[in-house]
Amino acid sequence: METHLNTNLLFLLLILIIAGCQSSSTKVSETQNVNNSLYLQLGGQETVNIAIISMVKRLHNDERLSELFNDVNDIELIQNFNDFICQLTGGGCEYQGATMEDIHTGLSISKAEFDRFVSMFIFSMQDANIAFPAQNKLLDKLAGLRDEVIEL
Repeated sequence: METHLNTNLLFLLLILIIAGCQSSSTKVSETQNVNNSLYLQLGGQETVNIAIISMVKRLHNDERLSELFNDVNDIELIQNFNDFICQLTGGGCEYQGATMEDIHTGLSISKAEFDRFVSMFIFSMQDANIAFPAQNKLLDKLAGLRDEVIEL
């Protein structure tokens, strides 16, 4: 019970830290039209962050995928995932992390593991109350990354 409480407090703290901080890697471009972006359809920074934190919790609790994230810094993972989704969906952010191929090379991620990740991310987006049409648009964009992640 105490471990579960500590885990919940950790993720609440992460939400507060990330929501209150401006990342130096996140730059809003004045020339981009973010007003009609998929990023805003997803709910913007606060909602996307909730989905990502939910996803990280799910990953650590999943028997099949948790070992892939044992040595990952959760705060960096959450920030990079936020920046990546923001850039991918036209939110005006600039993702400065490694390429998907570089990140996943050597991990030998199977199709089943990729599909499991996507399934978990769908539940995480539902946790954040992201509308289904926006979820589908994001999933369509993420599906294009499949070959950069699987069995490298």
